[in-house]
Amino acid sequence: MALQVLNILVQEQSISIEAIAERLDADEYEIKVILDKWREFLHLESIAAEMHYSFYHASFRDWLRQQIESKF
Repeated sequence: MALQVLNILVQEQSISIEAIAERLDADEYEIKVILDKWREFLHLESIAAEMHYSFYHASFRDWLRQQIESKF
């Protein structure tokens, strides 16, 4: 499931745990655990009382997107 979460993150500019969980039909806690493991690479922003996650550097997001796409 971690790869699916990362795949969503590389496609979005900013997204909440709730939105990721809804897309994957997964538990929000599981998504949070995965995001916590990637915390050093993520930027958190509070939007409308929800925490939104994005990759800290756009170049890293682009590189990771390429890595994920090459696996599929």
